[in-house]
Amino acid sequence: MLQEFKTELQNRILGASRALSNTPAESCLGFHCSFCDVRQFCNPYWDSLDKDTKAAKDTFVDLEITVCSTSSEYGFDAKTLSGKKLPVVFQQDVAKVHGPFISEIP
Repeated sequence: MLQEFKTELQNRILGASRALSNTPAESCLGFHCSFCDVRQFCNPYWDSLDKDTKAAKDTFVDLEITVCSTSSEYGFDAKTLSGKKLPVVFQQDVAKVHGPFISEIP
């Protein structure tokens, strides 16, 4: 029984070592993705979302948008991949942490 556990543990360590050596890391989609600090760089995550995610009030969703106006300290105008326009509004300190938000529309 100990030998079986040893073999299983060696295989798990080998698998983890291989996964950690991949650059960029291989994505593993799941519930945890919406809390991941680097999801903005994960194409499989964005491909898995609806293009215009519908959300109930007081929930958070990720949405891929294009900045369409000059950003102020409180927000900017944007459009979704399907062309729907929407305002993005945030607290003043958000722009300092997550900005600059630069318009891709001339």
